[in-house]
Amino acid sequence: MRHLIFLLIIGSSITANSQFGIAPTVSYGVSFKSHESFNNFANSYNSVIQDIPAYKEDLNSWGAGRNFEVGLGVAMFGFLMHELNYSRITHNSNVDFQYDHRRKFKMTQNEFNYLATFGGFSEGAQLTFGAGISLISSKIRSSYVFSDGYESLGEDGRLNGIYTLTTVKPILGARFSYPLKKGISITARADWLMPFGTDSKKYGAISSFTDLNRSKVNGSYFSYEQLPQEYNPSQTSIQQNEPTVNGDWQEFRLRIGIIFLLVE
Repeated sequence: MRHLIFLLIIGSSITANSQFGIAPTVSYGVSFKSHESFNNFANSYNSVIQDIPAYKEDLNSWGAGRNFEVGLGVAMFGFLMHELNYSRITHNSNVDFQYDHRRKFKMTQNEFNYLATFGGFSEGAQLTFGAGISLISSKIRSSYVFSDGYESLGEDGRLNGIYTLTTVKPILGARFSYPLKKGISITARADWLMPFGTDSKKYGAISSFTDLNRSKVNGSYFSYEQLPQEYNPSQTSIQQNEPTVNGDWQEFRLRIGIIFLLVE
């Protein structure tokens, strides 16, 4: 992480006197996530519920996610483009039971990213490579859905809740740009969000809803503060130093978008 930040600072100093333009971007794509601690939880959960008569199919790892991004870049001609962008990514995972009941997990990420794209930006076709960092606010929403569509986050299910985590992760990526007309290019971009970050904090049920819910039941049988990697239905609380679902995921993203070059 320190080496990556150092390279970004060096790149910024080199381009301090370069000609530049403003480059708004918008893109949409798919995201593929590998989340080891959540996979451990899913495998453990499946081993417990497979003996339940109403059980129909496994809880799987996160499915392909949707990824929307808008950004603004300062294009340094000849070497570097600095980009600041906002991304919103969603992933889902479900386990189905009889009578159209299911447990639903939804992961939502709101990200603020800084990227340094080496190669700058030109009005012709080009392939560029970049690196950066991402400040991520992530939530896992765990709910039980009934046959009438009612989605419960309340005390009728121990895993119910909204689990939150904030972390910073490094990004590596590449982008191909092809001009449609002067000042407008279509882009195809691939990014890798690395598995390590500033910490490995747990997903804690710290939203106002789940805090209120736990106060109502007074730490009862149904109250979970974190998602355990080893699910135990007879366990009433998370033990100290017990492994929980954390921020150890990595992600590969593909996006198609448009970039507008507004030259100063």
